[in-house]
Formats: sequence, C-alpha cells, structure tokens
Amino acid sequence: MDFLAKLPSQEARKLKVLDLSCCKSLKRTPDLSTWVSLERLVFEGCSNLIEINSSIGKLKLLTSLNLRGCKSLRELPKEIGSLQALIEIVMPTALHELPETFGNLQSLLTLNVSFGEINKLPYSIGGLVKLTRLYLSCIYIKELPDSVGKLQSLVELDLSWTRIRHLPDSIGNLKQLKVLRMRSIEGITKLPSAIGLVEKLEELDASGCHNLTGEIPEEIGRLSRLRILDLSSTSISGLPTTVSHLSNLQILKLGKCPELKQLPELPPSLTWLIWSPFNCDYSRLMALIVPIRIGALSQQGTLATTLPTSIGTLSHLKTLSLSCKYVQFLPRLPSSLRELELQDLATTRSPDFSNLKNLSILEFYLCSLKLSSIFDAESEELHVERCKLRRLDSPSQPEMKRLRLLKMEDCEFLPEVLDLSHMKNLREIRCILRRVAAASTPASAYASAIIASRSPIGAGWNMATPSFAPELATDGSKNPTFQEKSVFTLVEGHRELNLAVWNSNILTFDDFSSSGK
Repeated sequence: MDFLAKLPSQEARKLKVLDLSCCKSLKRTPDLSTWVSLERLVFEGCSNLIEINSSIGKLKLLTSLNLRGCKSLRELPKEIGSLQALIEIVMPTALHELPETFGNLQSLLTLNVSFGEINKLPYSIGGLVKLTRLYLSCIYIKELPDSVGKLQSLVELDLSWTRIRHLPDSIGNLKQLKVLRMRSIEGITKLPSAIGLVEKLEELDASGCHNLTGEIPEEIGRLSRLRILDLSSTSISGLPTTVSHLSNLQILKLGKCPELKQLPELPPSLTWLIWSPFNCDYSRLMALIVPIRIGALSQQGTLATTLPTSIGTLSHLKTLSLSCKYVQFLPRLPSSLRELELQDLATTRSPDFSNLKNLSILEFYLCSLKLSSIFDAESEELHVERCKLRRLDSPSQPEMKRLRLLKMEDCEFLPEVLDLSHMKNLREIRCILRRVAAASTPASAYASAIIASRSPIGAGWNMATPSFAPELATDGSKNPTFQEKSVFTLVEGHRELNLAVWNSNILTFDDFSSSGK
C-alpha cells in the first residue's frame, strides 16, 4: 500500500472511489482518515484481509462498501456505525456477528448476510429505519429480535433456512412489508396471528417448513393484497374459511401437505392452484412447466373420492393439473383453462370436456377412459401417456380443429380405426403404443413402436386413416418374432417415420431391440 502513502494529501481528499479489489497482500486497511471525499470503497476479493482500520468511521460521504470475498474478515469495527451516508454494504461471509453500532446506519437500504456465518443479530438492527430489503438466509441464526418490527421501510424479508423457532409478534408492525419468505425452517411450528396485521403483504412463502402444523390462523384473511401463498411441504391440517376473503390471491400452493383433508371455499381470483397428496408422482410434477394439482390425502392414507364442484367457478384459472386417484366424478372445469393435465383419472362416468375450447395443452397421465373422451375438448397439443384407452362403440372421427401436436406414449391401446382426417391443422404425431396382451401372455413379451411424423412447414395434412398397430412378440427374446406385421400407413404430407422396438412393456435400454427410419 506504499503508493497510497505517497499520494499527496490534497489529492487524497478529492478522491471519490478507491478500488483495491483482489489485493491478496492486503491484511489491514491503511488509515483512511484523510480520504474524506470517498463515496465508494471496494475491497472485493481481498481474501487475506483480517482487519478494517477504525478510521473508516470518518468517511462521512461513503455510500458503498464492498467486502465480498474477504473470507478472512471475522469482525467489523464498531466505528462502522458512524457511516451515516452508507446505502449499500456487500457483506463478507466469514463474519460471526455484527457490532451493536450497526443499527446506526440510518441510510442503509439493503442488508444481505445470506449463506454466511452470522449467528446473532444485534437488537439495534431495528434502527435501520430506511432498510427496504433484509436477507437472512443463514443456518446459524437462531433468533429474530423483536426490534425487527421497527423496520418501518422494510419491503422484503427472507428468513429461509434459518434456525429460528418462531416469528416475533412484532412482525405485525411491518406495515410496508410485501414479501415474506421463510422456506425450510424446521423450527417453525405455527404462524402468529399477528401475520394478519401485515396489511401490504403480497407474497408469503413458508414452503418446506415440515413442522408447521395445525390450522393457519384465520387472521390471514385480512391480507387483502396477498397474491402468492405457498404452504407446500408442510404439515398443516387446515385453511381457515377466511381464505375466501383474499380477493387478490392468484397462486395457492399446497403440494405435499399430507394432513390437509379438505379445502374451504376459494377466491375466484385464483389462476394457479396446487393441492396434492403426499405420495403423488413428483417426477412428473417437476416436469410440468406450471404444475397445478388437486387431491387430498387423509391421515389414514386414503384419497378423497370427490373433488370440490366449486373448482368450476374459478373463472380466472389458466392452468390446472388434477391428481384424481379414486375420484368417482370429475366436476365441470372452468372454460378459462389454457393448460389441463389429468393424472390417475378412472371415473365411472366419462368426463365432460366439451366446454374447454381455449386449451393450448391437454395432458392425460395414468388414466383409464374412453378414447372419445379425450377428443371432446379443443386443444393445440394433446399428450396421452401411460393410459388405458377403452374400446369405442364405433369408429371415432374426432375434429379438434386446432390440434397441431398429438403425442401418445406407452399406452395400452386397442388398435381400432381412428380417423384423423378432420384434424386440419395437425402437424406432428409422436406415438409409443402398447398392445393389450391376453391373460396368459407374460407381461415381458410386448413390443412397442414409436412414430414421429412431420408435415411440410405451413402445409396442412390430407389425413387418411392411419393405423397404429404395435404387435405382440411370441418368444420374449432379444430377437423377437411377431404374430403379424405392424403396418403404418403414411399419408400425404408425412416426411418422416421413425420406428423403434423394445422387447418389454417397460421401456429400458436393456430391452431395446432395433430401430429404423
């Protein structure tokens, strides 16, 4: 730091920015008392820095202090509380605590100590009167001081992964708070009723708080501005009826809530709803772009047999996925839907999708239903996976005039005539189909076929009557013979046919037999 000592004092007084990034030899900062005009001070990447000179407190114009990557710095000098103009401080991760004077930084706007080693917050933190964002995602923090309720300007508070055991009632004093995140806090067992006093709250995320039990306090119904409520992966047993008062609620996530037996009346403002049993197929859930699931799992592990008919009144609902195992009747769904995915649907009555004319994507997974039911709706994409498609009373001539992509994977399909000639906009077909075996046939003796057919860009198809007929192998060996030939009728406009054969009804690499094009 000899070059700093050689700088004339008159020039040092005029300097506004001092950047000493990545000075590996810097262990202690120099005397900064003559650098009175400094506004930005950068020590980023000074990995051997162990001490900041107390003279830093004389930098009355300093607005930004960057200590990122100062991994040897264990404490800050108490004089840092004298930086009345400081707006931003980028914290090092190795700090164990903040000095009590830290609360004197009355101009500070953002404080982020996430993923660091701080284990305690000073009570004086309530003095950060202009603080708008506070990020405390640190596994060493065990308590949130009551003084946090004095942060009158706070807009966003993140407590995720801390070890706090409760939220102080003073949280109700945060009248400007819009976002409260408290993901994966194992010590939290309940939400305080004071949460209803945070009148400007728009997002509440308590997902992953596995020990959050009982009912959510009814005071939550006062949060008239709440848009997002995420209680996924918790042990809550109920939502209060006051949830219906949340007139701006758009996203309600209740995935993997095994104790939640029923839902109250929901606000019609909802556009995204997740309510899933504990044991749903999460590999599928994660694959969805916007997953929305409805279902219930009681303490005895039996799924509900009815779905709330009120779901049809959610006139703003855009995307919906239903986990419907054991559901005996599927109520009429809102016509506003753009994406619909149904899982484990095997109702005794064929569902009525005739009002769903605005769908972009329609998906069926592990369902058992008549083939005609699939084509009742209007959609641009139709995906059918691992379904049992029942025999039709007569050949089907579905229209689905808007359909562009038809995708059928690993379905038990009785090879009947399916006339697609009315699907004028169909551009692509992708199929993996399984023939239903006789009762005496080993399950391992299946062959499957993949079809991927494309039309010329911008051209419609003059659809004939294609027949998808993957056939049954006779010996179950690696080189199977078939009882009859598989015939795929290529219609005008098809450019490509890809065929792959497996020797199993479980498509794994080891069972792959051959492919062709």
